[in-house]
Parts: sequence; C-alpha cells; structure tokens
Amino acid sequence: MSQPLNPAETFSVTLDKASAVPMYKQLGEALRGLIEEGALGPNAKLPPIRKLAESLGVNNITVVNAYKYLESKRAAYSVMGSGTYAAELRHADGLAQSPAAEYIHRSMEPPAAQAAGAINFADTATSSGLFPVEQFKRIFGQVMDRDGGAAFDYQDSRGFPPLRESLREYLAGWGVRCSEENIQVISGAQQGLDIIAKILLSPGDCVIVERPTFYGAVAAFASRGARIAEAELTDDGPDMEKLASLVRIHKPKLLYIIPNYQTPTCVSYSLEKKRQILALAYERDLTVIEEDSQSEFYRSRKPVPLKALDYRNKVIYVKSFSKILMPGLRLGFMTLPARISRSAPLAKHNTDISSSGFLQRAFDLYLRSTDFSAHCERMRQEFGRRYDAMLKAADRRLAGFLDYGRPDGGLCLWMGIRQGGAGEAAGSRGPALGAERLAAALLERGVIVTPGSVFYMSGEDAPFFRISFASAGVGEINAGVKAIGEVMMNLMK
Repeated sequence: MSQPLNPAETFSVTLDKASAVPMYKQLGEALRGLIEEGALGPNAKLPPIRKLAESLGVNNITVVNAYKYLESKRAAYSVMGSGTYAAELRHADGLAQSPAAEYIHRSMEPPAAQAAGAINFADTATSSGLFPVEQFKRIFGQVMDRDGGAAFDYQDSRGFPPLRESLREYLAGWGVRCSEENIQVISGAQQGLDIIAKILLSPGDCVIVERPTFYGAVAAFASRGARIAEAELTDDGPDMEKLASLVRIHKPKLLYIIPNYQTPTCVSYSLEKKRQILALAYERDLTVIEEDSQSEFYRSRKPVPLKALDYRNKVIYVKSFSKILMPGLRLGFMTLPARISRSAPLAKHNTDISSSGFLQRAFDLYLRSTDFSAHCERMRQEFGRRYDAMLKAADRRLAGFLDYGRPDGGLCLWMGIRQGGAGEAAGSRGPALGAERLAAALLERGVIVTPGSVFYMSGEDAPFFRISFASAGVGEINAGVKAIGEVMMNLMK
C-alpha cells in the first residue's frame, strides 16, 4: 500500500462554507474528481482523517462522511485498521462501463417510468401482487403490541438474537448446521458481500468469480482493489480442471459462486461438482462465498446448498430473501466461520449500524409461523406455472433461433443466439447477431431483456441474453416471447 498523501503538498481542495451543499459532499466530490482525473491513482492512500480535517479547517466528522460518500460512489474503499484508498474506477460500478448499463438501468426504473405497456423480462424482483402484505400487517401489529417502543431500538450489530435463532432453524431445514453465534444479519446480499470484502480483502488480493457473473459482486470485490479472475461455467458448474489451474496460478483469497440457479446462466451445479469444489477449497485453504437467493423456486428437486456439504467450515453462505419475500424488506443473513464472525459486527456497524430492528422482529415472528412455509409453497407453484409457460412459449417460437437450458427452477432463462437463420444448426455460418442489437430492437417493440454484456467484466457484446419471468404473468410471457421470435426472424434474414 502507498503512503498517505499530504493534501497541502499534493492537491488543493476548496470548500464553500456558505454553500447549501453539505461540506462533506463538497469534499467527497472534490476527491472523487481527483480520483477520476488520475491525480489520486488506484489504491493511493487518502490522508488520515485528522490531518485532512486540520488542513481544511473542518471537523473530523466532515472528513469521515466524505470518505463514506466516496465509498458509496465506489470511488474509494477502506481497509480496517489501515485507512481509506482510492478505487480503480474502471471497475467501480461493476459493469466495466459497458453500454449494456443502459438496459439494466432501464429495468431498475419504476414501472411508471418505463414505456407504456412494456413487458419487462429484465426485472428479477417478483411481482408485488404476490407479496404477503396481509400477514405482515398482522405481524407488525403483534410486534408493536409486544415490544412497544423497544421495537425501534438499535439492535445488536449481529442481528436480533431471536431472529438468529429462527434463522438457525431455517438453515437446518436445508441441511445446514450452525450456531446462531455464527449468523450475521445483513441488509441484503450485496451488503453481505461488501462486509466480507472489507474484512478479508486487501489491494492486490485475487478473487475468482464465475464467467459470466453477478455484476454487484464484482463491484464489491473490485472496490477493495482486488484482482478478479474468471472461471468458465459448463452446464453443471465450473470447468474443474480450469478452475484448479486458476487457483494454483493466482492463489486467490476468495472463490465467489452461485451454485443453485446461477446468475445469470440459471445453471445449477451438480452434486459431484459441489463436492469437487469443496475438496479444492480444503486442499488449497480457500474460502468460498456461496450466494443464494432463488433456491426456494425449485420445480422437482429441492437443491442442496454447498454449505450443507461443508464439514470444514470453509464456506460463507450468503442468503437473501428479496426474491421469495419482498425486495424492499432488505433482510438477509450470512453464516460465518468464527475467525470472521468476530469482525463482522464492527464492519456491519460501520456500514449502517444495524438493520431495522422493527423489521427483524417482524421477520422473526413470520419465520416461526406457518405463514412462511405456506407462502413459499404458493410462490413455488406460481413461478412453476410461469416457468412452464416460458419454456412452452420458447419451444414453440424460439427454438430455431436460440439455445437455452431447462434449469428446473429459478426465475430466468439464459438464451444463446444461434449465428444463422431460422432452423439452422448452432454454430452455422450466417449474419452475426449480438445481444446488444437484439435488446435495442426489442426495446422498440416494448420488450425489455438483459443483454449478456451486463454480466461479463469486459462488457463484450456476447451472443447471450437473459429473460426473467419474475414480474411477468403468463399472458405477458406469451406476448413477449412472440415478439422476441418476430424480431429475431427479421434480424436474421
């Protein structure tokens, strides 16, 4: 790591105390500009808080908030016990500045901001009409009657103790055994990844991720100055020979995977691949991060978490409930080895002090009731119908243009564009068609899909795209798939 910069000698920052813009934001934007201009290079250590505050004539809190502001913009990262460092901005947003960002940002807009009548196959948030609103209204009242004002107190940074107990019981239902002392409640999976990165990563450390993968995870690791290596996926998990080679060459600190209904390919690892990954982790003393948000959406066979097979405690299991419950609930959890669980509460506290105590108490009651299992079954049945409708429509209208798997669950299909005309074999010669062009053409037809470039670190216009049925009903699925087929037929003439 580099030596901290002396602001008086290296650059000049002017703050306007009469401005309506808070001084911490003025300072944060000034430092962000220096990072973007290259005056503060990647991994350059920023001045100590006290020294910068003295130099600028402001209090320490202003500098603390400015540094937190930089971290929120992915322009800086902090290392516990060391300081704050400038991030490498070309990876700061996790999208590698891909033009595909236009599509993913559009998919994140509220429905009113989208084109009238648009069919959104990009959104992976489940339909709001399926949320268990009435059950939570009742539970919110129970929490208020039972706990009164205490429901709104700050919680232990590890999480509300009774909730951690009920999460331990939930895990047991998936074959995972752990103590509540090793459970850390988080405000969503992305925060969990950020906390792990803060604790375990230093600039220059290597993290292996799947190729393609979830862009938010890459953003969390890259913000710590980590080097990212990519492991190619096959239809049942990583190519193990290539993965083992990557581990030998790069000696990674972490391996990040989504073994059940992977984002974005929807691949689920075979049981044999899961065991091989654990054997590799044990042999190389490698920590594995397993993220899971869709396991409840299985069709015929309940998936086995990698963590359920882990008998040496090398897997950190990161669980989000945003898909099966409500994205705005912002609650999840991690199981952590003892050596990490001791540091996690401080890292969590430095991020947001604690997740909402009121929501944690309500979620605890919900998990302990029969409502949760009944809701999961309703969601599994509903999205099973949508899955069947999507495959039936794809088989009827897209099989001549696209290759796609049958993931037997989850919320999406990963489509590979055949390079040739309708009915030609995959790999045949014909006019090349990238997913960016297809996505743009579909957008004009009122259908939003996510091009594969969003999930590749290079931002390359790969011949893949993802369609999600999370927020699309059966009628929209049929209409949207019909439009995809018609657009592809025109583009591939």
